[in-house]
Amino acid sequence: MIALRAEGVGALAAHLQAAYAQIAPAAELAGLAYAPDFDRPDAAALSALWAESRARDALLRTTQRGPHRDDFEFFLDGRPAREVASEGQQRCLVLALRLAQVALSPGTHGHSSRSCWRTMCWARLDPERRRRFWAALSPDLQIIATGTNPAR
Repeated sequence: MIALRAEGVGALAAHLQAAYAQIAPAAELAGLAYAPDFDRPDAAALSALWAESRARDALLRTTQRGPHRDDFEFFLDGRPAREVASEGQQRCLVLALRLAQVALSPGTHGHSSRSCWRTMCWARLDPERRRRFWAALSPDLQIIATGTNPAR
């Protein structure tokens, strides 16, 4: 599971970088990295981890370690986005992630290129990023958008 997630996030990261470049200024370089909670992919190591943690997990009534705790992290110019990204940059990263998912979906899951998705953060972008976002969308996409400003 860990190896497959790492591979999937790696593929998604390439699409995210391209999508972010379509929305944001060219000077910003976006990145995405897989952050596994436990990075030893063998079953024996995972079983040992859970055995070591069993008493604490029983007290807390939840499993504290394992693949269910995996995450991923956004980067801007090689630095963690949570530390350096403005609200507009964070929104662009989320939109780029959605565009990357759409771009990756047809090749991975056998769906047609028509996808439907929704997001609420495009309306809060500055006018230039908003224009670039709408220009980045494929005409094959079905999008449901609501907001107080015109979409384009």
